[in-house]
Amino acid sequence: MTVLAATLLALALLLAAWSYLAYPAIVRRLARRADSSDRPGPAADRPSVEVLVSAADEEQVIADRVRDLLAQNVDAEYRISIGCDGSADRTAEKARDAGGSRVAVREFPERRGKASVLNDLVAGSSADILVFTDANTRFEPGAIRALCRALERRGAGAACGRLILEAPEGDSGTPESAFWDRETDLKEAEGRLGVCLGANGAIYAARRSEVPRLPSDTTSMDDFLIPLGVARRGGAVVFAGDAVAREGAGRDARAETSRRFRIGVGAGQVLRREGWLWKERFRDPLGRLLIPALFFQLLALSAIFFLAFAQAYAFPRSVLVLYVLINGALVALWRVLLERLFPQPRRRALIVGTGPAALLIADTIRRHPWSGVEVVGLVADSESSIPGVERVGALADLAEAARRLEADEIILTPEETSWRDRIGEVLPREGDADLLVWPSPFETMIGRLRFRIVGDLPLLEAKLRPLEGVPAGAKRAFDIAGAFVLLVAALPFLALAAVLVLSTSRGGPFYRQRRIGKDGLAFSLWKLRTMRVGAEIETGAVLSAPKDPRVTFVGRLLRAMRVDEIPQLWNVLRGDMSLVGPRPERPEFTERFSRRVAGYSLRHSVRPGLTGLAQISGDYSTEPEIKLRYDLAYLNNWSFGLDLAILLRTLPVVLTRRGI
Repeated sequence: MTVLAATLLALALLLAAWSYLAYPAIVRRLARRADSSDRPGPAADRPSVEVLVSAADEEQVIADRVRDLLAQNVDAEYRISIGCDGSADRTAEKARDAGGSRVAVREFPERRGKASVLNDLVAGSSADILVFTDANTRFEPGAIRALCRALERRGAGAACGRLILEAPEGDSGTPESAFWDRETDLKEAEGRLGVCLGANGAIYAARRSEVPRLPSDTTSMDDFLIPLGVARRGGAVVFAGDAVAREGAGRDARAETSRRFRIGVGAGQVLRREGWLWKERFRDPLGRLLIPALFFQLLALSAIFFLAFAQAYAFPRSVLVLYVLINGALVALWRVLLERLFPQPRRRALIVGTGPAALLIADTIRRHPWSGVEVVGLVADSESSIPGVERVGALADLAEAARRLEADEIILTPEETSWRDRIGEVLPREGDADLLVWPSPFETMIGRLRFRIVGDLPLLEAKLRPLEGVPAGAKRAFDIAGAFVLLVAALPFLALAAVLVLSTSRGGPFYRQRRIGKDGLAFSLWKLRTMRVGAEIETGAVLSAPKDPRVTFVGRLLRAMRVDEIPQLWNVLRGDMSLVGPRPERPEFTERFSRRVAGYSLRHSVRPGLTGLAQISGDYSTEPEIKLRYDLAYLNNWSFGLDLAILLRTLPVVLTRRGI
């Protein structure tokens, strides 16, 4: 037990050292190597700017805040919008008095939360750049202009300003302000790398076209979710050190504890809701949220082990009885308090169809509120509806309705006969809504099905789910081991082939080509060169045909024996590809097939492979519609056995010179 406690303590100290020593040192080192020049983007007209403020019960500070914002010198069209939700004081009235016609104030009768208020303010804005700030902050002169200058950097989608925490009058400083100075230095280094994802809620800006819709069930995490959404779309998040805001450091310990608790709850909600964070490679914002929590948890565990188990205590058996009774009561009380204080958000469902099955589904969900699902609307081409549920659009409007109503689940019924052929065209392409199907008796007998029980309804999960968790880690480990062994074994053949290419044609032996991989991201695929140099200068990107005159004599032999694919084992080791999966296509072909073949982008939910089910089952000329069905069948039925079977069946394909 002592060894276990010592191990936990050592791990806790290592995590703390990473979070507070190693990570900052690595980021600063990378930032020094980065190109720090502010490369401007393409010349454009002066962008319009709008400041958005969510203010509730802020009558003591809102007038000064409005006057401070109006004093900003902005060389562009400039507006200020303030959202007041459920204010019990004169916040809205004082904001109007201080700003007059230059300030738009929107009032909401009920408390809706900062995220919902900001969503409405963003939706009602037409400005190019949105500046987000708090009611109890003040900007130094030129702060907004500095944010706009930072966004002129090429590729910048969001910019974080500098927040200075001021000690209360009579104090020389506070622990929080000292900690914040350290955080500011770290943000500056992250900004030079374009990954300053944890913005200061008091002062940050983003291009309106890049601002994602905030989930309404999170607690004041807009300064993390908006930069995160910008970065996820490929934009850089930079740091504007000369955009300065000032705010008083907390003095009331109780209020400060409450604020930190709300931030912790919000972070937990984000990690629960934004499931894609767990599917990405480890990112430092996630690490900075998790590692301090792990540090304190492990430290507490080690202390318990040291204090409670350092000696051999003899407990009477009555302690076990008391433990069961007291612990049971406390756990029950804890569950009740959690449900009251932090109720779980209900999942919002859209039903596609208006027939008897739709009526049955809506009635069953209404009779089972404990299932955590509520019906928010119907989508159908017919004008009929069902009692108690509003029709929100036709099938063609499904994507827009799912986004507008923030649907978590889309339930398809058999009455809507047109959905089978059209659903791939109208489903939200980037949404997180689950697709559920009310099956017919025949459909329940087809193959391996995944059911979702809602109330007492057996619904089929029809949305393709990417490989994740332990299976994904095991597949990746298998890819690394297999690629390493195969690459070492193939090195003599690879060297011989490279010499043949060099000696028989002009140009280098290897060829690098852009392909589309997981999540639609481009990567460089390596191959042995089998065509003459400049083969596509006149034709552009075209598929190779049998007896293609651009292919050299040696290249034709290498292609027949698949030796030209050996360098792709390096892509597997890098993590761009897998041994088995859908074959990656070039960006030009991917764009063309995505327009022509509904659902083509679904194949990008996993890493592309060296070989796949389509490669062992089809031919080179197989249409992309047919290849897609093979790829989706593989993704929906993945197992290690299937991967091994595909690898074994690839060998005769290579030997017989058949396949794709």
